Amino acid sequence: MDVRHMRQVLAIHRHGSFVKAADDIGVAQPTLSKSISRLEDELGIKLFDRTGSGAKVTPMGALLVGRAETIIAEAERLARDIELVAAGQIGEARIGIGPALRWFLPPFAEALTTRWPSLRLHLNVDMRDRLLADLKAGALDLVITARTLEFGSDYVHTEILREPVVAAASPDHPLAQLDHVTVAEFLRYPNAGASEPSILTAPGAQGADPGIQQESLVVCNDDTTLKLLASRGLVTLLSNQKLVQAELDSGELVRLPLAWQMTISFVAVMTRATSHSPIFREIVGLAQDMARR
Repeated sequence: MDVRHMRQVLAIHRHGSFVKAADDIGVAQPTLSKSISRLEDELGIKLFDRTGSGAKVTPMGALLVGRAETIIAEAERLARDIELVAAGQIGEARIGIGPALRWFLPPFAEALTTRWPSLRLHLNVDMRDRLLADLKAGALDLVITARTLEFGSDYVHTEILREPVVAAASPDHPLAQLDHVTVAEFLRYPNAGASEPSILTAPGAQGADPGIQQESLVVCNDDTTLKLLASRGLVTLLSNQKLVQAELDSGELVRLPLAWQMTISFVAVMTRATSHSPIFREIVGLAQDMARR
C-alpha cells in the first residue's frame, strides 16, 4: 500500500462513488476500480461495499480511512522537508505570525520581499494553537509566536525578542483608580487577550503567587477589537506594550499599576528538518536583527 492508494480510498469515501472519485483525482473509473481491487487482494480484506447507487466503506475500510489522512499529511511534510534541506533555498515560504506580533508583520514582510524579491510568501496571522497545529500538519514552514511551555522534541525554537506585558484599561475602570493593583484585585475583573490562558507570574510580589493563571473572558486575534472592549471599560487588556502604546499615549487607555512584572518571549518555531534549510535560518536571523533594532 502506498500514498497513491490512500488518496484513492479517501476520494471514494469522500464522494461515495468510484465514478466521482475517479473524476476528482483525474483517473479513468476502470483504472481506479482495478487499483482498489488489487489493493483489496493484496490486503486480503474488502474496503468498499459496491452497490448500484455508489460505494460505502466497510469497517476495515473505515480503519484505513481514519489513518490515511494523517499518513498522507506526514508524507507530504517529509517530502517538503527533504526538498528544503536538499535545495538550500526555496521558491516559497509559509510563515505564521501570532496576533501579539501583528505590529511586527508589516516591516518584517517588507524586509523579506526586499531581501528575496522572487520568494513567494504566504503570511498568516492567527492564534498560537492553530498556527502550531498547521506547523505540525505541514501547512506552515515557520511560526513566530509567543513561547509555550513545551514544543516537543521534533521542533526547534529560537527566541526572537522579549517584550514587556502591560495591563491596560479604560481611565474609568475601577482598577485604574488604585495606586497599587495586586493579583487578587486584578482577578476580580474580566480581562481579554490574544491567547488562552494568560499566565500572571509575580515572584516575590505582595499578594501574588508565581504561575497563577486566569482564563480570559474574551480571546481574540484582532487587537482593534480587544482595545475597543478595554476602552469601553468592559475588560482589562493584557498585551505586549507595543500593541497599546498609541492608546496609552492618547489617554484612551491607561496602564494599570500592577504589583508584578510580566514579559513575553516570542520564538521562531520550525521542524528540525526545516531548521537545516539555509534560507529559513536566514529568515530567523533577519527577524532577530529586526527585533534588536
